[in-house]
Amino acid sequence: MDYTAEFMLFWKAFPGRYHEAGRPKADGGYENYWKIGKRKAMEEWSKLSDYQKKWAMYSVKFMRKGKYVPDPHRWLKDGKYEDIDLPEERATLPKELVPNLKQVESYIVNFNDKRNEQHNKLRALKGK
Repeated sequence: MDYTAEFMLFWKAFPGRYHEAGRPKADGGYENYWKIGKRKAMEEWSKLSDYQKKWAMYSVKFMRKGKYVPDPHRWLKDGKYEDIDLPEERATLPKELVPNLKQVESYIVNFNDKRNEQHNKLRALKGK
């Protein structure tokens, strides 16, 4: 299989997961990090649009090495890269979808306001 240069950048950025067959390191984790499914990952990569490839390359930066890293081909196939929003998508949300904190109703704020109002009334009564 011929791997494209673009895919190889993705493959290099995708974190490995450690395998228990490796020797444990003193600071935690294991010595051997493995990535499996390179051929399958390339097949899934080739099915993605240019936009989806950009999204996957951006999202892979937020993954960490460890025991529970998914297989790259499953991660691409299941669209897990979509779990992280692209920065330009966050910036272009319509104003009505962006929460305005002043409009959000909060029972904690209302409770504290009511409590403070009652304290102020008591203080005013004591002061007279």
